Amino acid sequence: MSQKENVIAVCRPHWIGYFKNVLVAAALIVAGIVLSQYGAIITIAALVVAAVLIIGVVIKLKTTYLELTETRIVGHIGFINSKTLSTPLSRVQNIGLSNGLGGKIFGYHTITVSDAGSSATEYKFRNMAGAQAFVDAAQERMN
Repeated sequence: MSQKENVIAVCRPHWIGYFKNVLVAAALIVAGIVLSQYGAIITIAALVVAAVLIIGVVIKLKTTYLELTETRIVGHIGFINSKTLSTPLSRVQNIGLSNGLGGKIFGYHTITVSDAGSSATEYKFRNMAGAQAFVDAAQERMN
């Protein structure tokens, strides 16, 4: 992205979209503590798995974003196995929203961006907060 470009809208994941993983981690921590009487290995295993789940959520929250500038859409998903989107608005075929019940209640969506590159590519940004405003701003810029 050029330093001269102004960022019009930014979208980041909503933490509640990963609440399921946090609940599983909390259950593992409790199970590890309760089952500690059967040996330290069970407790350590449960705590390690819980830590991996929580670290995974934090990494997703910190490394996933979608930006709309004056001329392009820029996005990034992931840390180790990452996927990057940087496409001019003129090459965006479609940008859409979808959500389930949790998204409707808590206001997060999946944003799908279809790029008209040499091979049509689809990027999905899951659990994004403020997605409706982002998509509206992008569609306004595309028209």
